[in-house]
Amino acid sequence: RRQRQMCIRDRRCEEFLLTALRDHKSLSRREIDKLLWNLLSNLLDDRQTKDKITNLLAKLKRQGKIRNESQGPNSDWFIV
Repeated sequence: RRQRQMCIRDRRCEEFLLTALRDHKSLSRREIDKLLWNLLSNLLDDRQTKDKITNLLAKLKRQGKIRNESQGPNSDWFIV
């Protein structure tokens, strides 16, 4: 049951992030963390939440849905 909830939450986070990137044209990693933190933090501790967001960004980048132009906390992410 918990795994199913996480899967649903993951899809919601993906959709939420992609919509935000479409609306804002770009977001910094800090802005993305703020945006997604509350959706994830009630099930995960801080380190797990940060890792989850990192993994989500990597997944969407691998899928060719988003791209970034720099690295680190000030990196800017864009919809493809």
